Amino acid sequence: MARERKRHVKADEVAAKAAVERSYNRASDELARLETALQVAARLVVQDPIYAPIFRRLEREIALEKAARAEDVIERARALIAQNEIGTSNSAA
Repeated sequence: MARERKRHVKADEVAAKAAVERSYNRASDELARLETALQVAARLVVQDPIYAPIFRRLEREIALEKAARAEDVIERARALIAQNEIGTSNSAA
């Protein structure tokens, strides 16, 4: 039980540190928000692999956001298909 408490304390420390490091220009900058969240998730995964699905999801969301910004219909379609394939393979496991 003490180990569980210690693990949660570390996660809170990581989240607090990431909150200080945020440097968005606009609150609506979705890509910056996702990339900051990915950095937090990366630190958490290193501490405990249980956070890996969150890390993977953020990577997919970033890829989709970048594809949408590129305004390339084919690239967005590929990203959407990839997201759906990854999502179905994760839920099947």
